[in-house]
Amino acid sequence: MNSFRFDDALKRAKAARNRVLAEYSNARICAALAAAAAHWSAEHSAERRQAVDRLAPRLRLHPGMLDAGLRQAFAAVDEHSLGHWLQREVVDVGRLEPRRKHRLMGPEVVFHGLAGNVPGLAIPAISACLLARSVCIVRDSQRQPILTEAFVQTLAQHDALLGAMVLPVSWPHADHRTEAKILAQAGRIEWYGTDRTIAEVRARHRNKPIVAHGHRVSIGLVPAQAGLTETLARGLAADAVMYEGRGCLTPHVVLVEGDERRALKLAEMMASAFEELEQRWPRATQDVEHETLRRAFIDSGELAQARGLEKLLRGPNDAWCIRVAPGSPIVAGPGMRCIVIRPVSGLHGTIEALSKTMAPLAGVALALPAEREAQQTYTRLLERAGATLVCPPGRLHQPPIWWRQDGRSRLAELLAINARDQQ
Repeated sequence: MNSFRFDDALKRAKAARNRVLAEYSNARICAALAAAAAHWSAEHSAERRQAVDRLAPRLRLHPGMLDAGLRQAFAAVDEHSLGHWLQREVVDVGRLEPRRKHRLMGPEVVFHGLAGNVPGLAIPAISACLLARSVCIVRDSQRQPILTEAFVQTLAQHDALLGAMVLPVSWPHADHRTEAKILAQAGRIEWYGTDRTIAEVRARHRNKPIVAHGHRVSIGLVPAQAGLTETLARGLAADAVMYEGRGCLTPHVVLVEGDERRALKLAEMMASAFEELEQRWPRATQDVEHETLRRAFIDSGELAQARGLEKLLRGPNDAWCIRVAPGSPIVAGPGMRCIVIRPVSGLHGTIEALSKTMAPLAGVALALPAEREAQQTYTRLLERAGATLVCPPGRLHQPPIWWRQDGRSRLAELLAINARDQQ
């Protein structure tokens, strides 16, 4: 989008916002978002199929895997979940409605700079902005400049004003002049990416507060009271395989309470699950940099096994790799169907491992013990350790639309900006 087109689109977006503020109820916005998302989550969605055909080669993902992931992402957006989000984060949802004396609303314009590791990051960003009645400028990664614009077109078919309030933009990484021009329009800036990327953005815009969504790591946890089942193994393997291990919700380490024999048993069960997934979604070769990191992970495991320090399980042609590694730190690995299983000595060992996590926690795939008290103990423990999503294995890549990524309440924070200004 060139400068003239952007200025014109932004002018139309602000005019649309004024009408939405004056006329649109919460229910109307929720219904439009849900209807647009339903087109993308439908079993035989033409929109999703077209996006998969174009995105899969760019992202180097198996088309079937990408199709399943996108369907899950859009299925999270329905009227019930959006309504629940409003109830969770807005004390008085009525203050969002038209003709209220002390009206709640977000900033006039919000900017989101998205990462390119996994698709669908724009969905909760757009939803939060529209619920807050904010214009949403979205910059997709150059790796996937397709999905957001296509979804906005679907949204516009259901509601032209809401569609006009979302501006997908793109510019080359080195075009800092365009970046500065667009960011100057925003009352709130959110940026997703590696810690290095975010540091570079902050260095270029020292006078602007940047809300950062940076590096985090996810894990699996199997308490001593939880049984080792095929469902558990398949769930953990599915979480590790989805999107080839990209994104903060991929588990890189599984903590197994018990001795090394128990950890090895789970590894053997996960090996079978990995092989099933390899038959369903064969692993796609990634770029040289990432494949080199993956090779180093496997070679390191091979060396550790030769020294008697670890056990190593590998698929045909190294399609997947599991390292049973006592004492391994909680740190992000290469992904791409490579995972570490670490035995720990009961609850005490879990607490110790969590205290030495090398990066902030994102999600935890928790194999729930049968006892309710134990479930609550582990959930509270993980939340205190910083986890923002605790769910059963197999569900890590299906967070609710209101997931508090990085511990932030997206909608509440948008509404708080103008609320502070009115005080």
